[in-house]
Amino acid sequence: MSINRHDYASDGFVYAVDRDVMLSFEPLAPQYRKGVDSERWEPAMEEVGLGRRTFDDPSQQTPGSVHTFAAILAAV
Repeated sequence: MSINRHDYASDGFVYAVDRDVMLSFEPLAPQYRKGVDSERWEPAMEEVGLGRRTFDDPSQQTPGSVHTFAAILAAV
């Protein structure tokens, strides 16, 4: 699992198992997910405010949403 926070570039989240990327997304655009198992985590992502939405929808995420989601994955 990797969370990349960068002041001058795009942020990123990657969850991989045995070299396979299960899920990856940019925290500011979580609706654009990639990975071989990206749909599996949708309920947990919605729970912390990282659900699918359009750019016109208000964001429900907080600054700690990605870290909260990582904690949920780590406990699995």
